[in-house]
Amino acid sequence: MLERINAYVENQDFCKPSRWPPLSELKMTLGGVGESCLETCLKKKLICEPQFFVSLNTKATLLVRAGFECGSVESLESLVAPSLNTTNNICLLQSQPLLFSCRAARPGVIRVCPCRSYRVEQVALCETC
Repeated sequence: MLERINAYVENQDFCKPSRWPPLSELKMTLGGVGESCLETCLKKKLICEPQFFVSLNTKATLLVRAGFECGSVESLESLVAPSLNTTNNICLLQSQPLLFSCRAARPGVIRVCPCRSYRVEQVALCETC
């Protein structure tokens, strides 16, 4: 517990906005069809980091980084966004940042997942944090 508190205190600056964990820890990973980000990240021995969803929730991420061939891109309130619906080739972006979810899954949907490393028995901290 003291290790976590020390990391948070050392890396938080209340005078200017700061990002914790650092964005350099983001490892974008594509989920399997119908798989949650929690499952996807754990398969790679990583953990899903909800703070990183904002960085992945862009049209460029879906089309360029993920390589999805989207028939259209829609911005909705959906627990599985950002993602690709494989049944109709519609890509989804999240319109409500409070609804990002690591646990949500839906049949026929491929999720774009924000994974990061973690320390054994100390999942609140990444390996390099």
